[in-house]
Amino acid sequence: MSARYDRILAQGFAFHESQPPLGAGMPTHRGRIRRRTGHSLLLRLRDHKEDTLRFLSDPTVPFSNNQAERDLRMMKVRQKISGGFRSDIGAQTFVTLRTVLSPARKVLS
Repeated sequence: MSARYDRILAQGFAFHESQPPLGAGMPTHRGRIRRRTGHSLLLRLRDHKEDTLRFLSDPTVPFSNNQAERDLRMMKVRQKISGGFRSDIGAQTFVTLRTVLSPARKVLS
């Protein structure tokens, strides 16, 4: 799987290197070289390869972080519906209850 990952990255780098540089014909500036969004993503995927593919070798690592996003969603829904919390204590109580209920649901399902 690692070799396939490397081949896909190599294809992406070949594509981006064949593209004209961003800002061609514009005056040069000091600092970082401008890159396309896809090229920047390829660089991050190459530099963090082990972290990106960790879910393949470690079964305790989930494929995505959707569960973390779902856990935060209820807090945002509560803020949108009621406009927030009336006090810091109320917010802290809500968060404490969520930290107990969310893992309990995961265990029971």
